[in-house]
Amino acid sequence: MSGTSNFMSFQVKCRRKIGMQLQDIAVEQMTKAIAELEGERPLSDAVHKVRQRTKKLRAVLQLMRGGIGRKAWKQENEWIREAARILGPMRDAEVLVETLDGLKERHFRKRKSMLLKHARQLFASEVRRLRMKLRDDGLVAEAIAALTLGRTRCCSWKLKEVGWKGVRKQFCKGLKRARAMARETVHDATPENLHEWRRRTKQLWYQAQLLREVWPHAFEVLGNELEFLARILGDDHDLAVLRSKLVERGEILRQRRQLDSLVKVIDEHRGELIEVALGMGWHIFEKRARKLHHKNLNAN
Repeated sequence: MSGTSNFMSFQVKCRRKIGMQLQDIAVEQMTKAIAELEGERPLSDAVHKVRQRTKKLRAVLQLMRGGIGRKAWKQENEWIREAARILGPMRDAEVLVETLDGLKERHFRKRKSMLLKHARQLFASEVRRLRMKLRDDGLVAEAIAALTLGRTRCCSWKLKEVGWKGVRKQFCKGLKRARAMARETVHDATPENLHEWRRRTKQLWYQAQLLREVWPHAFEVLGNELEFLARILGDDHDLAVLRSKLVERGEILRQRRQLDSLVKVIDEHRGELIEVALGMGWHIFEKRARKLHHKNLNAN
């Protein structure tokens, strides 16, 4: 580590070695994640914040991939994924409830639906069960242990080969992969393709945040556009998962006619979101990103 004593923002600066800065940011994210799980804030809030931090960690790690080596990158990426997996089911169940509430507010504010009421009760019960499981089965402690071990390993990363040129190159590689995923989604907008496109877009957004101060001309507007696209794709993903869960629980929920009507509303809403996402994706990946190449980003 570079020995900075104060927490830094999720952003790198000019005129400092990029490897040390990324290492400091990774340590900070893990330290804050551990504190959130050990703190007194509601478990739901803590888990949500920690999941966000694991996604930021993977974005940092991806930028360092060429410098720390494939083996180290793969090992670290796997433990970050595992830490997120431990906490994932409860947060995923909460998102179902939140998505259902949003759907009700948008489309069913003036009319009652027994299906929505029963579905919410069912999904809320699952949230409570998974929250108790996190506490009673020691899963929070398991996640803290994984983060603590990861933080220790992070301090021993070999940073000699992590340079500005490699970071720029890794970002542009990620941009290229996201563009390829966008093109594939245009031809086949399956939930799986949309989810993968969303994952790559969100990682690019985090990376644009990291690099914004160094290359504001490249990342100021691009970062805002990636954030908007990631949000649209996230809303679509949440609706796709909700639709799947409703159909899966159809026999328990019973109201077949109401279920068919609700699925139709979800499909129409998703269609609108996908149309916006595809248009925004073309603007970002076919128009703006074509002008951005790692050779166009000046060295620091």
